[in-house]
Amino acid sequence: MNNLWALILPGLGATFGVFLLRQYMLGIPRELEDAAWVDGCSRLRFLIFIVVPLIRPALGVLALMTFLGSWTSFLWPLLVLSTPDNFTMPLGLVRFTAGWADPFRGIGPTMAGAVIAVLPTLIIFVLGHRYLMRGISLGSIGK
Repeated sequence: MNNLWALILPGLGATFGVFLLRQYMLGIPRELEDAAWVDGCSRLRFLIFIVVPLIRPALGVLALMTFLGSWTSFLWPLLVLSTPDNFTMPLGLVRFTAGWADPFRGIGPTMAGAVIAVLPTLIIFVLGHRYLMRGISLGSIGK
């Protein structure tokens, strides 16, 4: 344990991602695959050039939600990491504030650390929010 791969690998096989992509792919019409097959497209080519561009909003939502879940995770990194060099931002903030005898004395530096912790999340949300909105709007349109 005690390395960052212990944080990365469990997130790659998360059941939520598998379920989300499966449900999104069920919305792709079967006729699209039939038409591609008639045109001489292989299954791999169909997957790469037709399916992946169609599921891009779902991939964006999945990437955004996976990042947000792992960035704010506290308990799992606390269990698998023991060296402060590998601590995530929430663990670092707790370790930083635990050094103060009076919790209100260090409120300024703690809040500055919290703002620094929120900035990457905010930037990624602003950049990825169009995928989130597109994924929500495509999922709400009936057939």
